[in-house]
Amino acid sequence: VDYSLTDMAPPFINEDECLIPGEPVVRVEKAPQNSRRIFAGIDIPVSVDDVWNLLTDYENLQNVVPNLVVNEVLELLPGSPSPQTHLHALDPNLSHAEQCRAIAQNMKGAILKQV
Repeated sequence: VDYSLTDMAPPFINEDECLIPGEPVVRVEKAPQNSRRIFAGIDIPVSVDDVWNLLTDYENLQNVVPNLVVNEVLELLPGSPSPQTHLHALDPNLSHAEQCRAIAQNMKGAILKQV
């Protein structure tokens, strides 16, 4: 996506924003088809694997996502056990879109019914 041609901002918090331990930085913007894109960052003193395990514990998301009333796991997609597993194996000759696709195909995920 050429962000200079759209109303959307790039999908990252810029280099001028500093994370303060325990203080979240959140940006919400309009996205196509009446949806929203939410970007957030927080500096927390735990390992990447601990964060990944919490975020991919789909059966228990209602315990960490505010106002989530229904959280039904319809299908689990196993992926790799750690998000860093495939980040180091990227081919620098691939386009950004191809690199993103390669990472996404190896990420843990789920098909959920949430309300």
